[in-house]
Amino acid sequence: MKIRLFVTALLALLAAGCASPSSSLYLKEYQALYHGREPTPSDFFTCHHWECKSIERVSLTPEEWGQAIAPLAATAPDARSERRQIAQGVVIMEGFTGERMAATPELQGEYFGGDSDELDCIDDSINTWVYMTMLQHEGLLVHHKVGGIAHGGSLLTMDIRNSAVLVVMATGEEFAIDPTQAKDGGPPPTFPLALWEGDWPPDMTKAEHN
Repeated sequence: MKIRLFVTALLALLAAGCASPSSSLYLKEYQALYHGREPTPSDFFTCHHWECKSIERVSLTPEEWGQAIAPLAATAPDARSERRQIAQGVVIMEGFTGERMAATPELQGEYFGGDSDELDCIDDSINTWVYMTMLQHEGLLVHHKVGGIAHGGSLLTMDIRNSAVLVVMATGEEFAIDPTQAKDGGPPPTFPLALWEGDWPPDMTKAEHN
């Protein structure tokens, strides 16, 4: 089955990618799942069950999609404000897809050996990338474009992590948007990518809390 083959390739790429900032091949493999088309609110895939062991085909109703994009209804005056809007849209979509996947909220700071019903950083990075890509394709991102998947940590330090990335179009600055660091089911915080890639856990006083 094509989806199962994709999962095998995806996990191999993530295992290698955690030691490398390059994610173009990883994203190419993920996009191949869509058979040449882009994720749309009415038809997209999400990962769950830890390390993307399960892939769910999801469709949002027009009402649900309307709720997800409501935070971006007003054009943000600057990039930081838009990141806040994006994070709010992401957490709304997480709620809708979580109901369908029957997935429990991820545990903050958990990366290894989690319960199969939880979402780990692999699941979160893939899903967040999909959610933000749909927002971008709807023309809702004014100050950003969706980047790749950032990788950090190592097996030696036991802090391997992955995160979807936003790129500020005016400056090229990159930000990690990481649901694993969200608290109490709130929107995922964003971090300057250099901070996110550095010492772990990151200094939360320097995060953009949404």
